[in-house]
Amino acid sequence: MRVCAIIPTFIPSELTYTLVKNLLRWNPALSVYVVDDCTPQRNGESAEIFARIRSILGRVTLLCTPVNKLKA
Repeated sequence: MRVCAIIPTFIPSELTYTLVKNLLRWNPALSVYVVDDCTPQRNGESAEIFARIRSILGRVTLLCTPVNKLKA
């Protein structure tokens, strides 16, 4: 059985990266999907967090919506 975690985010913080790392430490076979709801490009901290999340190759998939439609 495959297990995955889906983490929704908008303007992520260090906590987002820590959550991803801790989930992968807890279950090495876990697939993690981080779904960003169109974080503004001008947010430098978010860009750095996304770069760090992307660096965890093969275990984390980062999905970004092109437009925030304010829907759940």
